[in-house]
Amino acid sequence: MPTSLYKAASVAEHNRSATAVAMVYASSNIGSFLSPVIISWIIIAFGRENVASKFFFGIVILSLLAVTTAIEAASD
Repeated sequence: MPTSLYKAASVAEHNRSATAVAMVYASSNIGSFLSPVIISWIIIAFGRENVASKFFFGIVILSLLAVTTAIEAASD
């Protein structure tokens, strides 16, 4: 999250950097609030409701993010 706050502040105009940082921070908080709800809906849609399924889903998503980040870093 500190990287996204830094990028928002550096990309925005000088007089609007505080607003950009506030919007990034607010969207991060909304995402943290809604993420468990959305993941629960997805897990229930697959017919699983136990905690192990939620952890496995998290592992899959984090693995996909790690691969895409590695590919993006290699292309730069």
